[in-house]
Amino acid sequence: MKNIKQKISVLMPVYNCEKFLNKAIDSILSQTFENFEFIIINDGSTDNTSSIINTYKDKRLKLISNTQNMGISHSLNKGMYYASGEYLARQDADDISDQDRFKLQLEYLKSNEVDLVDTSIIYIDEDDNYIRDYAKREYNPEETLSHLFFYEINHETIMCKRSLIEKNKIQYHDRPAEDYC
Repeated sequence: MKNIKQKISVLMPVYNCEKFLNKAIDSILSQTFENFEFIIINDGSTDNTSSIINTYKDKRLKLISNTQNMGISHSLNKGMYYASGEYLARQDADDISDQDRFKLQLEYLKSNEVDLVDTSIIYIDEDDNYIRDYAKREYNPEETLSHLFFYEINHETIMCKRSLIEKNKIQYHDRPAEDYC
C-alpha cells in the first residue's frame, strides 16, 4: 500500500461481469462523498468487461489488469497494494451502492470510534426488483475481527481504516471464499 492521498480507496475486483458492471461502477461514481479513488482490478476477463470499463473517463477510476485470471484473493491483494486511501472500501461487480454509502459509513466510523463497518443489503433480481432484506446485525468492537473472518459480515460492503489492515497484516488467502481467512 502506498502513501495516503485519497480519503477512501474503493476496491472492486471484476471477472467476466459485463451484465451488471455499468450499474456497479455508476453507483460508486455517483457517491455524494467524492474524495475517493476507485480501483478496479480486471482479473483477466474474456467478455466485454474491459470495453465497458474503458468507456469511463472519471479521473478517480484506476484500472489494474491481470493478463490472466488469478482469482479474487490475488486481485484484492493487488488492489490493496496500490490503494492510497486512509480508508478501504469494497464493492462487488454485481452490487449497487446507495449514493450516500461512503458518507454514512465515514460518519459512523468516526462518531463511534470503530475501525470497520459494513452495511445491510437488500436482495434484488437482475431487473432490480426487490426480493428481500438481509437481517440486521451489530457487533461490539471486540467481536468485529472474528465476525469479519469467521461469521457473517457483508464483506462486499465493508469500509475500514487502512491502519486496521496494516496493523493486523491482513491479506486475502486463495480459498473458495476470499473473505474467510
